[in-house]
This record gives sequence, structure tokens and C-alpha cells, in this order.
Amino acid sequence: MKFFITGTIRSEKGPRAILTFTLLFFLVFLAMNVALLFAQTGLLPSQIAELHEPSTVMRLERTHVQLFLFTLVYVISASIFFQTRIGPGFKRFGLFAGALLTFFYIVSYPLLLTADALPVYLYSIATIAVHLWYALLIGYLLYDLYAPAGHLAPEHPVSGEH
Repeated sequence: MKFFITGTIRSEKGPRAILTFTLLFFLVFLAMNVALLFAQTGLLPSQIAELHEPSTVMRLERTHVQLFLFTLVYVISASIFFQTRIGPGFKRFGLFAGALLTFFYIVSYPLLLTADALPVYLYSIATIAVHLWYALLIGYLLYDLYAPAGHLAPEHPVSGEH
């Protein structure tokens, strides 16, 4: 935890190897989740409507699992993202976009009460968007962990020099 508090996650004594393993594990989780979703419901709206799960209990159970897993992925990736060397505006946007996409993805599945077109399209878009978002975010986090200081924005801008 001290590395997140002090902001030294990229130091040689920092937890870079552990964070790298965690982020790679999250990429495997995303790939497995996409494979599971594709096998269970498909990712295209026509497949979702055809393979729709009619049981409310099963939809709620799946929502419960997705809520736990994606909240865990969001909290850990957001805490690493907060330590990146980009500006605060991009950080706010990234944290907000990640939370919003995760929320819409999680709540869109229980809304599939029927195989109507609008909920199916919303779920399909949310599924593809959230998985793509996290894959790109994790790629950026891995890049930021190992990029030399000169390749990204400075961690602490020097003020007063002209």
C-alpha cells in the first residue's frame, strides 16, 4: 500500500513485478470473460436475442458475479491509473469513463427481461465497450509502469523556470 500512497510504483524497489502480474491476470480474466459471454449469449445483438436467458434468478446471479469481479478490476486498475504520469484532466476522465462503462455493463444484463431490440443492443454495446476499455487501459498501465521518465509527461512539473 505504501507504494500507492507515496506514488513510487515504478521504482526498482516498488511492486512493478506484482502489478505487472496482476494486470496480465486481468487481461486473461477479460479474455476468458469474453469467451464465456460469447459461448453463453454471443456478443452480437442477434445472438443475444436468440440465446437469451429467461430466468431472472440466473440473470441476477450473473450480475452479482460480474459486479464483484468488475468492481475489483476497476478499483485496482483505477488505483494504478491514478499513479500514472498523465495530467489530472485525463485522470478524471479515465476514472469517470471506467466507472460509467462498468456500471452500464453490469446493470445492462439484468435489464434483458425480454429479447427486445433496445436492451439487447445496449447490452451488446456495453459488453464490447467495457472489455475494450479495460484492455486498452491495462495496456496503457503496463506501458506507464515501464516507460522511461522522458517518454511520458513529467511526474512533478518544475515551476518558476523560464
